[in-house]
Amino acid sequence: MSLGVVWNYLFGFPDETEEDYDSVIDQLPAIHHLAPPNGVTRVAIERFSPYFNRPELGFGDLRPAAHYAVIHDLSESELRDMAYVFDAAHQGISSTRAERLDKAIET
Repeated sequence: MSLGVVWNYLFGFPDETEEDYDSVIDQLPAIHHLAPPNGVTRVAIERFSPYFNRPELGFGDLRPAAHYAVIHDLSESELRDMAYVFDAAHQGISSTRAERLDKAIET
């Protein structure tokens, strides 16, 4: 039996800046000896998480993730009652910086 480490790099938190990621991207080549993350992912807002329960942390105006409406023919209020993952306005770094981070991790 063996143990492996699997991880991903989360981004999109409130108050992060483009500059926060410059040093991360620059340092990635120095950790080539570690297993790379499986990918780069924008943080998800999940029911029962602090970001769901406390909109003052930066994610207001939550709505059920778009895929729920494709799967279930329900009103938004019914979807809200059953959903576990929610969409919100993107926070933190831009898509351009996220793509740069993704390419750096892929390399």
